[in-house]
Amino acid sequence: MGRIYISFLGTGNYSECEYVFNDRPIKTRFIQQALIELFCNDFTGGDRLCFFLTGEARAKNWETGNERGLKDIIASLGLPAEIVTVDIPDGKSEKEIWKIFNALYETLNENDSVILDITHGFRSLPMLGFVSLYYARHLKNVTVEDIYYGAFDARDQVTGKVPIFQLTQFYSLIQWSSAADAFVNYGVSDKLKALVRETARFFHGSQGVVDAITNVTESMSLIRGGDIVEGTVFSKCRNKMDELEAKGVFQASFKPIFRKVREKLNEFTENNPMNFLYAVKWYLNHKMIPQALTMMQEGLLTFLMEIKKIDYRDRKNREYYGAFLQYLANLKNLKREATLDEEQNKQIKIWGLDFEDKFSVEASSIYNRISQLRNDVNHGGFNKEATSYGKIVSNVNKLFEEIEKSCQELSAS
Repeated sequence: MGRIYISFLGTGNYSECEYVFNDRPIKTRFIQQALIELFCNDFTGGDRLCFFLTGEARAKNWETGNERGLKDIIASLGLPAEIVTVDIPDGKSEKEIWKIFNALYETLNENDSVILDITHGFRSLPMLGFVSLYYARHLKNVTVEDIYYGAFDARDQVTGKVPIFQLTQFYSLIQWSSAADAFVNYGVSDKLKALVRETARFFHGSQGVVDAITNVTESMSLIRGGDIVEGTVFSKCRNKMDELEAKGVFQASFKPIFRKVREKLNEFTENNPMNFLYAVKWYLNHKMIPQALTMMQEGLLTFLMEIKKIDYRDRKNREYYGAFLQYLANLKNLKREATLDEEQNKQIKIWGLDFEDKFSVEASSIYNRISQLRNDVNHGGFNKEATSYGKIVSNVNKLFEEIEKSCQELSAS
């Protein structure tokens, strides 16, 4: 673990110029000297200054020649950091490019913090640098402190000063794409939350938005049915996004994610028992089959109780209404005994439930089939009659179509 500066040394005939970053100028032939003086002057003995060299770059610009080479210049800075050189091929073929990629990856240690200079070398090297660091981020927990580019072609034609560009935010786009993928395809907001936390101090309000998105994904992943039906977790998220967009101060890469979040939350409204259907769609889209089954069964029960104005948050009420649906399902299934105990019968009469109500009978059949499939999944398939994955998915989708159609018809009546 340590800090490491990484640079590719080119083969050009570098002339002395004045590199400038935040109005601080450094006169030198080599961008590496400027960057090290600017950003690595606090490196310690546990840190490294690492230079990737082709054979030509080593002979022409690293070693001492007619002019002082970069090797002597870096040594003269007197930093305690270790100076490391890595020999690489020219990168003139795909095979050589892979060798450079592997050399860069192997140079990185676990938990390194990297400052990357992408000024020199073949134009494929910046891409290699980005990709290698992103790869190492996941496999070696490497972090990118900063990425810099000495833009000689953008020098001031009058003063000759060369700007140094900080390109770290462009590397962040790769991380944002991964975070967006995790959210859009898997309904997970952890990566998004971590990214926003890194820059929240610069974008006031962005942390509040990502916290609101996280509340949504956590409510969904843990099947917080009461919150889902109540719907305020969704409306709060939309409101937070509206507030931040009105301020106009947020990471540029956040805006496309706003669009995706709104698409996902568009159907959810407050105090709407139909929200359970939209939640099931979410689960099916993210291949969260156990959650889909749980929400289908518990959501259907909630929907029916809400229609009958029965408090669906009361546990006993849910047990009694579930028993009512199971009783109706067993009546249709001649192989099963249909019975209700005295307390259940009493409560059902108080509610005025009709044992011959067409919709209740249809719903009971769906409820019973969901219950059987849910039991199969929740018990891990540890029996000879366990249903295959493909058949479970197929059955879940068919059941959802039935539930959606029935609930929509009842809501419209």
